[in-house]
Amino acid sequence: MNINNPAGFILELMKQPVWVIAWVSGLMVINLVSLVYWEHLLSKVILVIFMVQVVAMMGLYAVYGFSKILGGAHIAWVPLLFYILFTLTQYTGGFYNYLIVLSCFIGISLLFDGYDIHQYFKTKSNNKSKS
Repeated sequence: MNINNPAGFILELMKQPVWVIAWVSGLMVINLVSLVYWEHLLSKVILVIFMVQVVAMMGLYAVYGFSKILGGAHIAWVPLLFYILFTLTQYTGGFYNYLIVLSCFIGISLLFDGYDIHQYFKTKSNNKSKS
């Protein structure tokens, strides 16, 4: 089994189309904005989930390289998104607006991730049937 150096993730990310680099950068920034609202427990949860997902993504990268399976690291966003949407009315002001923007980013990212993971397993399944 060949293990990829997780530091290579950034180098491979920089080889992607500009919109992918911008999207990933936006995801990082919007998650780190949670630090601005640190007084909210939910903000701390958002940051912890983001950090755990970074570690999970580096683990997936180490095993699978820069592939469509990397979106699987975002699985914790599913319950987080549902929680945010169901509790949104409890918040006001800037934090409320932040949660709306974060929810949009997470929702769109999960759509990309779902498509990518589907493509990954579809390709893997097609390769097995050809063998």
